[in-house]
Amino acid sequence: MGKLKIEVDDENFELDYNLNVYKVEKENCLPNKRPEKRIRDYYTLTFVLYGTGFLIVDDKKTFLQKGYSFLCYAGEEYEFYPSKNDPWTYICIDFFGDNLENLFSVMGFSKEKPYMSIPTFDLLVPLMQEMVDSFNRSYLSRLNSSAYFTLILSNLYTEGIKKTGGNHGKIMRFAMLRAILIYINNNFRLPLSPELIAREHYISYRTLMKLFAEELQLSPIQYLNTYRISYACEILKSSKLNVEGIAKMIGISDQRYFSRVFKKIKGVTPTEYRNNPEQDPFLWLKKKNIDFR
Repeated sequence: MGKLKIEVDDENFELDYNLNVYKVEKENCLPNKRPEKRIRDYYTLTFVLYGTGFLIVDDKKTFLQKGYSFLCYAGEEYEFYPSKNDPWTYICIDFFGDNLENLFSVMGFSKEKPYMSIPTFDLLVPLMQEMVDSFNRSYLSRLNSSAYFTLILSNLYTEGIKKTGGNHGKIMRFAMLRAILIYINNNFRLPLSPELIAREHYISYRTLMKLFAEELQLSPIQYLNTYRISYACEILKSSKLNVEGIAKMIGISDQRYFSRVFKKIKGVTPTEYRNNPEQDPFLWLKKKNIDFR
């Protein structure tokens, strides 16, 4: 378990993450090595030591060389292979854990652009090699590999902050907001409250309310209810389920309260909406660039 203590706008919060190293290896690829294309249930961070190769993400091919690193996210499909004229040698680290997307977003990785050039690459190579050597020895020595990995990630974290001109707070505000919105999206059927959401994300109630007001111009409850109603709209469009049943599906037990909130947000009753549905009930998420469904 790791923990980052962050200060944003004079408010402190902690970003917890859990990370466990699963495998470490160094590979000297042959020119005819077949492309690797698969979806993994763990993360893989790869560092290109020598040579060149290609990474394909969403049909976009990127040329990578020495000094680059790329991150394969768990549950996402990637394809990569060495170039024929100068096949790469790399060290790859397989690991798994919780809350890792926020951690790596600070470093500069994202699912849209999971690769980057590392300015301090040469300084990290000895740590990478020590990590490989430790992992290939006894179990006790393997524990050292986690320590080396922590040092490597600490360096990448520092470099990520430098790339933003030291705008640490802005990065962490977005990372925290993204984590909270994903949490709400995944648990909107539950009886959520601002106090519970703040507690689950290690921030104060005041910080939570300020974050939503400044970044979304909404309160957490307004976001939750708007998300619930948008989900209800999808059900109204695609099924004949009655209003009471739909209310219960989105976590609202009181049908009258559901209808009241629905009309306040959509301007019409659930029945009126069903007769004339909009094309995309979640368009408001896309307009705010916060569609993390």
